[in-house]
Amino acid sequence: MSGKEIVERVTENAGFVHWHLVALERRQNGVYKKVRDMLPGILHLDVGCGEGFLLEELDYAVGVDLLDKYIRNAKNASKPIVKADALRLPFRDGVFDSLSYLFVLYNLYDEFVDGLDVKSKKVEALKEGYRTMKGNGTLLALIDIDDMLPYGEYLKEVGFEVEKTGVIRKNILFGYHNFIRALKRA
Repeated sequence: MSGKEIVERVTENAGFVHWHLVALERRQNGVYKKVRDMLPGILHLDVGCGEGFLLEELDYAVGVDLLDKYIRNAKNASKPIVKADALRLPFRDGVFDSLSYLFVLYNLYDEFVDGLDVKSKKVEALKEGYRTMKGNGTLLALIDIDDMLPYGEYLKEVGFEVEKTGVIRKNILFGYHNFIRALKRA
């Protein structure tokens, strides 16, 4: 690829390149390994998996993302990645032991879409994830913003029991990698 082609591709995909570099930084700093250690069970679903970096840390996992550019870039991932909307996950009820939304919840449906407001879309996406989980399953969400309160409330509204919140690590660019760990009771 020539220098001109690289510049054109980077310019065309500037947002993608930025988030790809952020994901690489998270991998290098061990964020995905820390997440892996917080997820019990055998079979895991990563909603909004991007390029599949968390999937590579897990033995049995499936990723879901809506954006073709991430799925294409994850072509070397050893775990399956399915193109799907978080509101319509293509899995049976009660399949997964654990579920993650890493740096995804605050980006889900940031606009008024399909007649539902932002909060309603986020809650509907969490309900869909809840549906795919086994009883006593674990959800882990990582959020790069300081105000986690609404997300804890959204999880409770869906039926999760918020077990723990905290900080995985401080990030120079984005402040904190906050986490919420919640349980689905059988």
